[in-house]
Amino acid sequence: MKEFIRRGTSRLKMFLKIHGVACLLAILVGTTSIAPHLLAQNALGADYQGFPLLFQSNEDYYLARVQEIIDGHWLVSSPYIYEYKNSLSLVFPVGEYLYALPSLMFGVSVLSILMATKFIFPALLFLLVYILLYNLSGRAKGDKITASFGGLLITLGIHFVNYKSTWAILTGQSSDLFLSMWTRPVNPITGALFLFIFLILLWRSIRSNKWYWPIAAGAVLGLMPGYIFSWMVALAVLGAYGILLLVRRRLAIIKKIFFIIFCSLLIGIPSYYLWFQSLYAVGDGQHAASRNGLMLTHYPILNKVVLAQTIFFLAIFLFERRRKKKNNEKIEEWWWFAAALVFGNWLVYNQQIITGRVVWPAHLTQYTIPTAFLTFVLILGNYFKTCVPKLWSAVIVGGCSIIVLFLAMTIPNYRAETGELVAIQRFMPFFGWLNSNAPKDCVVLAKETISSGILSRWVPAFTHCNTYSSAYALAPPERLYFNYIVSLRLQGVKRQNLEQYLWDHKTDLRPYFYETWPQLFAPTDDSWLAGPIQVLIDQYDSLLKEDFATALKRYRVDYLASEEPLSASLVEQFSRARLMGKFGLVYVYQLR
Repeated sequence: MKEFIRRGTSRLKMFLKIHGVACLLAILVGTTSIAPHLLAQNALGADYQGFPLLFQSNEDYYLARVQEIIDGHWLVSSPYIYEYKNSLSLVFPVGEYLYALPSLMFGVSVLSILMATKFIFPALLFLLVYILLYNLSGRAKGDKITASFGGLLITLGIHFVNYKSTWAILTGQSSDLFLSMWTRPVNPITGALFLFIFLILLWRSIRSNKWYWPIAAGAVLGLMPGYIFSWMVALAVLGAYGILLLVRRRLAIIKKIFFIIFCSLLIGIPSYYLWFQSLYAVGDGQHAASRNGLMLTHYPILNKVVLAQTIFFLAIFLFERRRKKKNNEKIEEWWWFAAALVFGNWLVYNQQIITGRVVWPAHLTQYTIPTAFLTFVLILGNYFKTCVPKLWSAVIVGGCSIIVLFLAMTIPNYRAETGELVAIQRFMPFFGWLNSNAPKDCVVLAKETISSGILSRWVPAFTHCNTYSSAYALAPPERLYFNYIVSLRLQGVKRQNLEQYLWDHKTDLRPYFYETWPQLFAPTDDSWLAGPIQVLIDQYDSLLKEDFATALKRYRVDYLASEEPLSASLVEQFSRARLMGKFGLVYVYQLR
């Protein structure tokens, strides 16, 4: 053990000596990534009560999944609703464990771990991109500069692909809050970490005769189904490389590819088991999969970034291949790795032409854009640096200048949300009370509008309790309908106005009753809502005939939370409810 520690320390010192500048840049990446969050907290001063700057999509969902692990529900089957804790999970929570395990091991709160990862994970991603590019460039003099530029571009400049938004920011036309997508909890950042670790190990497997590299690559690939989008990209790159090797008749390396796949299948058995079992256990497996993003189609998809990546690569590769063939020279292996990145992006967007199945391709851009940037920087450093050094220098200097300007324009924009951040702090005393006084796995029924849903969303994320009403995708349809009509009755919606009310609030209906992600994220026709609306009307009639407090007991409920005292009619319906107090903005009633 001592020898192992000694060797590890020696290698770390050597790495810091050789790559000290890259390590400093990694610290810079981490600092700029976490800066808006720390500055926002500091700006609030005494008003800050512990609610971080969580203004990116689905942050409540991922924090709830992490909290679920800490609460002892290892598979994270139902992070929101109590009744389904023992069911099988559709997604194995690999990324969530990177947050939960440090919290459990060191006794640190999830929010503290979350804030630390907003620095650590982007910095680590920079180093992984740097290491990959450094290895692909053959470790020649000057490659550290290109590798560093690639790391900066992928971690700090990933937004540049949205050129309209980037231009608006750089010219001062937009001062909206901007947060790096790599600071969002769990995904896409953990998927990116696994993806670049896999690409590094894949390259080492190809270039080395040591069998532990393919084993390690397979192990990482086997862990990646926890976030299907990064796993699909990794699998597509591996498949593309295998096809290219087959065409080139590189049988020795093809054996390594098969060995990587074999190892990944062994390591990934728990994930694959959960996939198949949960799809059948839920009842209508196809419906559950569709609710989680699966689409049935054979249509091809054209992505503009991948198209640009392809044109850029082919223009230079074909020219270089012709030149080398004329001079009787051999194409270096890194060209084929770059080709696999290009080919892999086409595969991942168009495999459904054969399989007929694709999972929400819009999320694939989280990883196809970085691999496209990787291709660009790889060719920039390995080809243009030698052939056109002035162009290489101009791109490096220009790119870094734009990144610096972009950071200068976006970091102060946290001020745009300080008002809302101050307001949401007032919920923290309620969350603190639940953590101190409520039993583990308690259930909170929130009286609030469905569109706001602050309590229903954040109670599972910040506490060890669950929410009574949720649009959780894997909840049975009958529970979703019941949840919705309970919320309607709490709001006092009248039966005679119900149908018009539902159509007027159709945006609130979509998250509960969508069957496919296009219905949720890209709605073009809402006629499908007529079915759910009719069911809600019928079930609302039935609920109105029941005693409300008794009807709620179909499922576990411990507390009723409201931002205002209960109305006289609700007090009458919950005659046994006991006011526990007002905590921050929230009145808490214990239901008995």
